Amino acid sequence: MPVPRSILGRQDIADMDLDVVAGAWPDDVRGHFVVSTSDQRTRPLHAFFGDGIMARLSLTPGTGGAPAGRFAWRARVLDTPSVRLRAKRPDLFTAGPVGTGSPWGFVNAANTAPLPWGDRLFATWDAGRPVEVDPVTLEFVAEVGHRDDWNPPWTRPSCR
Repeated sequence: MPVPRSILGRQDIADMDLDVVAGAWPDDVRGHFVVSTSDQRTRPLHAFFGDGIMARLSLTPGTGGAPAGRFAWRARVLDTPSVRLRAKRPDLFTAGPVGTGSPWGFVNAANTAPLPWGDRLFATWDAGRPVEVDPVTLEFVAEVGHRDDWNPPWTRPSCR
């Protein structure tokens, strides 16, 4: 399935209502297609360390906010604590070779893979803590576990 090129662009994130342009949509295809990516507008620019974006494509026409006969594509930057802190104090964030650091620790990008679990949705990241996302609104719900549970191995006393 082609993914809109805008998912890796640097433009503002926009809702889209998509049309089938050839053939017919199968009646038995339902649910949602969910994908995550790195916000390419995040500074410093780095494909792996941008703030997390979760995108959802409704696979039933006329649902998810789309008009009848169209498919809703909705994407949101995950408003994690890291995102909120950087918005308030960008001067305290410093880019490094393996992420962005701050007095509060490394930024948790949560931009790698969506993980559905029952009626819940999580955003994961290879080097950080998963976060829960509202599966309908795509808004940030909470970080998973305590921060100390997700420290990278090189910060643990057994690795020093």
